[in-house]
Amino acid sequence: MKSINAFALLLAASLVLTSCQEDYDPIGNNKPAPVLKIDPQYLRFDGAGGSSEASVKTNVASLDISTPPSWIQAVLSEDRTQITASAQANDDPVNIRMGTLQITTETGENEATQYLHFVQAAKDGMLTFDAFDGKTLDPNWQKSGTGKVTIGGGQLTMEENSILTYRAPRALVSQPNNVIIASVDVKGGEGGLQVYLNDDPNNAFSFFFSINSETGTGGFFAFHGSTPMALGDQIPGDPLNGTDMPAIPAAGERDDYFRIEFTNAPRWPNWWQSEVNIYSLKTSGGQTKVLAKHYTRKFEIDGPKPQPGYFAIWTKGGSCSFKNFILSAQQH
Repeated sequence: MKSINAFALLLAASLVLTSCQEDYDPIGNNKPAPVLKIDPQYLRFDGAGGSSEASVKTNVASLDISTPPSWIQAVLSEDRTQITASAQANDDPVNIRMGTLQITTETGENEATQYLHFVQAAKDGMLTFDAFDGKTLDPNWQKSGTGKVTIGGGQLTMEENSILTYRAPRALVSQPNNVIIASVDVKGGEGGLQVYLNDDPNNAFSFFFSINSETGTGGFFAFHGSTPMALGDQIPGDPLNGTDMPAIPAAGERDDYFRIEFTNAPRWPNWWQSEVNIYSLKTSGGQTKVLAKHYTRKFEIDGPKPQPGYFAIWTKGGSCSFKNFILSAQQH
């Protein structure tokens, strides 16, 4: 009886071993979930254009790639390990360009989808961009103020009285004759931008806003150094021209984030004249687009031109989350 039991155990072990060594069957019940990873998920281009690459990791034999933006040529390598994107020169001096490419597995079952994003500076501009989509902060960001700063979950969070200044050499902006476009997407609290920030506290211009999602209204504030330039302008609003601005869409029709933009591009060649705009946003199909402009105001530098300085994001009050910091500067 013992010999029979021993034979049965050996037979069972043999069957288990044989089943473990069987070839992978892509059609059978052992088919794994499709895997698709793109790194990085954002490709950056100066206004002059150029080429950049993203690596692809997948366990499937075929990928479907959507039609790229008209100014981008995207090519997937034959071994499906890399996407090379080439950007045409941006001839628009006023607008930064953004676009998205959708990559999807082709298995005929539950598919995996990833998005590759493109960001390009305006004409002749050099681009600084941070989506804040990583787990650590770019070392070029320098913190000041007393508020706590954390990053994760696809966003940057800054508590009250916190400032992050991007101090890379190429991000130092000087005047005169420099076309500037800067923006960041903000959610919650009182948050915004500081421009021409350096060791002289009276050199910087500071802008922040807040939106009440329940009422669909907000307020805008601006300072040059410690001197107020706007104290609670109504959003929606155009305080200087009196033009009616579109109402803010209901919460379910837009993102929670709003974009604040500082630019002198529309006023060029009057580099000393700039405007601040606030937009509502909507993300669909992996791409964030502007819904409408809800606030605009022109500012003019009276007296001496600002000394060279950096651009910063900041939280004046409450807690704010940030995405998509963009700076395009021509650096004449």
